[in-house]
Amino acid sequence: MLFTRRIDRAGFITINQDSYYVKQEFSGQKVNVEVDVHQHQFIVYMAGKRIKDLAIKHLYERTMTFQEYLAAILNEARTESGRVLTPRRI
Repeated sequence: MLFTRRIDRAGFITINQDSYYVKQEFSGQKVNVEVDVHQHQFIVYMAGKRIKDLAIKHLYERTMTFQEYLAAILNEARTESGRVLTPRRI
């Protein structure tokens, strides 16, 4: 699977709401990102050249039953909704 992202001013790309640092000097540039499922990483390419390998965040490093998986994603959803709904002080 290959998809495109634009590097932000700070040098990050966003994948599934997670930020991954590539390189600030590439700010504003588009990159292609490949998923390497066997190595559990994203491979970042610019102009066809491999520029960075990034470990995929938030992986479960084991086989799960459906019930275990369901419990895990429900817990993540509760955590995320709590984070979003929590008022922030300014």
